[in-house]
Amino acid sequence: MCAELLGRVLGAELMLGLAIQRGSLQFLLEWVKMALTCCETEKELRLTKNTVLFTLSIIRRCPVEVVEKEFEQLTQTELDLYFVANLIIKEVGSYRISNIF
Repeated sequence: MCAELLGRVLGAELMLGLAIQRGSLQFLLEWVKMALTCCETEKELRLTKNTVLFTLSIIRRCPVEVVEKEFEQLTQTELDLYFVANLIIKEVGSYRISNIF
């Protein structure tokens, strides 16, 4: 992986972490918008599976192990940015607003 692509991946992971840490649906949706925009030009951006599982565990307010069990059929260690953005949208959309964060 070239340094420029690695920088973009780390930037996306950092921004996702900050959005989750802020605990605001607005920031999470802004991250999704950024991710989908990046997918238009960068097809190779992939986030680590651990980052995605940690994010989902925070959204769900459950231990990472619970989320890992649900996604154990995903054998990849990295997940496509588009897939991650859609996964987060589905996750957020499946809960009542009062239950998020």
